[in-house]
Amino acid sequence: MYRSPYSPPEINCTSRGIVSGKITVLFILILTVPGFLTVLASWLEPVRLNSPSNLSTLLKDSSSADEDFLSALAYRVFNCTQYVRHSTDPLYTPEPDTCHELLGHVPLLADPKFAQFSQEIGLASLGASDEDVQKLATCYFFTIEFGLCKQDGQLRAYGAGLLSSIGELRHALSGAACVRMFDPKTTCRQECLITTFQDVYFVSESFEEAKEKMREFAKSIKRPFSVYYNPYTQSVDLLKDTRGIEDVVQDLRNDLNTVCDALGKMNTYMGI
Repeated sequence: MYRSPYSPPEINCTSRGIVSGKITVLFILILTVPGFLTVLASWLEPVRLNSPSNLSTLLKDSSSADEDFLSALAYRVFNCTQYVRHSTDPLYTPEPDTCHELLGHVPLLADPKFAQFSQEIGLASLGASDEDVQKLATCYFFTIEFGLCKQDGQLRAYGAGLLSSIGELRHALSGAACVRMFDPKTTCRQECLITTFQDVYFVSESFEEAKEKMREFAKSIKRPFSVYYNPYTQSVDLLKDTRGIEDVVQDLRNDLNTVCDALGKMNTYMGI
């Protein structure tokens, strides 16, 4: 059994709208008030978004290795950087910075479905080979960082790298960019560009579709066990024998009993 080393305190950010509003103010303060980032870094100790996603953020001194970053996601922990772009060039940064994390990642991580999608990639990386971890990291790069999706038939951006970069956001949605359907099997072989706009972007019909495709892709990763995140203990259980599987089945039975009870009450009191 994997045990999560993180026990972050909670902060109150119960609404995604409130989260976005506070982040806009923070972005302005970071770029205009000298020394504000130092204050922000001391304030943003490891925290848990008190939102439906219940995902934690953890400040790191520098960018994490792919394996470390993805394994933290498996425990619903998102590693953040403390670097900030220079105020003389606020519209671009050559590497992820605090503005990127706050403007791009945090609002979407407050959404339970999006947070689960991020965690799915992290869970798939546990026990995987270096080659497979690299493939997963590339899929993460072209979804969570530079992903596109459809909304009412229109192309929309959800990747944090796009949301925090006005120039590349315009480019990706301009119609001139190369856009392909997201398929993990081909996306994982695409080169990730750091200092220029991407050569290609990948679009999904929805987060749910992208998540299902990643689940199918994860099944192709060779490892002698499966994993299950236990929300009660905030740990990851290895499913490699019948006892572990029986424990998961028992949890599922308890959840199904709760659902059946709710349906029964709806039928009794609401006639549904």
